[in-house]
Amino acid sequence: MRHEALLSRSAGRFVRQLLDLSGPGWTIVRAGERPWASATFDGLRLRITMRPGGGSGHDNAELCARIQQADYGVIRYLVAEIAARTERDAIVVEALLIAEA
Repeated sequence: MRHEALLSRSAGRFVRQLLDLSGPGWTIVRAGERPWASATFDGLRLRITMRPGGGSGHDNAELCARIQQADYGVIRYLVAEIAARTERDAIVVEALLIAEA
């Protein structure tokens, strides 16, 4: 994954788990993170865009549902919120990781 060097270790781990869940043929087109904080918590906001490899037959709606229902293990963070949606021929995943105390 060419974006891995641009992500923190925790965000990179989340993205690798996302690719494992998606199965072969999916690639990350864009991945980004930014710090996030509220009055009581801090963490990271992630936005990942992924596309299937050649050919059709991918059920994006079913994959979005699996992404939103999956359990993710990210060291030092809890995955507090995750949303996945189809956008043109890609899936966009947005996640909020909250730092564990």
